[in-house]
Amino acid sequence: MSRSFEVDVLFRFSDMKLSTKLPLLIAIPALAVVLIAGLLRLQTIYEAMEEQRQVSYRSFVDDKSSAVENWLGESQLDLMSLATVHDSRRNSLRFWA
Repeated sequence: MSRSFEVDVLFRFSDMKLSTKLPLLIAIPALAVVLIAGLLRLQTIYEAMEEQRQVSYRSFVDDKSSAVENWLGESQLDLMSLATVHDSRRNSLRFWA
């Protein structure tokens, strides 16, 4: 059945008038080329966007990582200051006792 359909379609195509066949012979390959070029361009755009997303995400992670490291450093300094105050207070109470 498939073979019969192919033969029937080819037979009808060869029996078409040239005024109908010529635009089809020009348009179909042109549409195929445009479609392939469009798909290739979409692939290129997708890859560029994916690369940009990775760069942006890496920048975001680096910024947040730096912020957390700064916060931890400041917290450590605050804790050291509190420990020093506590030790000084304990020493002064021991001196007056």
